[in-house]
Amino acid sequence: MPRVNYRVLGGLAASAVLLGVGLGLAILRTGVSAPGGGDFIERVADPRVGDPVAPRVGAPNIVLVIGCTVRKDQTSLYGEVSGTTPFLEELAATGVAFDDVIAAAPWTKAASSAILTGNHPLSIGMVEPKGGRNDRRLPPSVDTLAVHLRRAGYRTIGATANPNLNAIFGFSRGFDEYIQLEKLWREDMAKLEGTDVLRLLAASIKPADPEQPTFLQVMLVDAHAPFEPEPGALVQFADPSLPAIVVEYRAALLGLDSVVRSLHSQLGELGYDATNTLFVMVSDHGEGLEFPETHGKAHGRFLFPTSVGAVWLMSGPGIPAGLKVGGVASQVDVLPTLLGLAEVDGYRGPGLDLSRRIRMGATDTQRAMAFTDTWFINVNRAAVY
Repeated sequence: MPRVNYRVLGGLAASAVLLGVGLGLAILRTGVSAPGGGDFIERVADPRVGDPVAPRVGAPNIVLVIGCTVRKDQTSLYGEVSGTTPFLEELAATGVAFDDVIAAAPWTKAASSAILTGNHPLSIGMVEPKGGRNDRRLPPSVDTLAVHLRRAGYRTIGATANPNLNAIFGFSRGFDEYIQLEKLWREDMAKLEGTDVLRLLAASIKPADPEQPTFLQVMLVDAHAPFEPEPGALVQFADPSLPAIVVEYRAALLGLDSVVRSLHSQLGELGYDATNTLFVMVSDHGEGLEFPETHGKAHGRFLFPTSVGAVWLMSGPGIPAGLKVGGVASQVDVLPTLLGLAEVDGYRGPGLDLSRRIRMGATDTQRAMAFTDTWFINVNRAAVY
């Protein structure tokens, strides 16, 4: 797997700042070079949300980790596979796991639109209905989770290893600092490992401050193809009855799980713990893996459970330990639920705020159904679960 090498500079005030044309962004390129060419790392500031208020006393820090291409039934937390996600199992034991979460779409930009705005992607135009990629971005009227929280007085930091969440698509909106790759997937970008994302974040995350809560959002792509897991993990999951790609994928899941564990540990050393921090793990979508063969090799085109079954678990203050919540949930429920747990108002949309039910220890979402669709390069399908 190509590794990106970094040269982190001293900050916006001491560096050249390039204004993003038409975006109102402050963009600083802070590193260069992947083998054979260079992928810049950009630090993007886009805090245009109006004047934030003083944060609520006791407001929790919020850490949201989005795992790209995490197929639910291949995790040891949800599936019958052993050992692929041991840390997620530990995290769920200290908090809540939702049993039946449906992704709003089986590809990153659309599904993340649902997670981060509480709106279905089709309703806000985050689709690709024609024969190729487009650069549609979040409408200016749509608030991201970062916008809501910054208005509530949070310091906001984001990082994405998946350029489908880059500023060009509007996902940096509301962040004091946002770390992204300069190039998009279609520009032959090198894959960015989670360990490198954590290294970049280390310069931005300050010790927990009781006077100002922090919102940290991290998108990781360790479980996204191409898979180049550690050799030991491949041996651990070796099984001659399985396609080689499934073995590789399970080993990649273990790598992702290890990165999430490291992030949790590093934050703990800085004072972000179960008493003051909501730690949230969600996935954007699954993966076909041709397992079964009719489900396709990758994602984006199908609405089978292998593609739209999603992960969602949380731990932290006010969340009962070991709670399992049945009943269907949707990705549009993530944003209103996190705002509810943080006691932040302002969301209006189709998502359900499940925070009260979680605090009460309820074991069912009471949602009747969840909608999913895909408008992904000449595909248009919809399903209701």
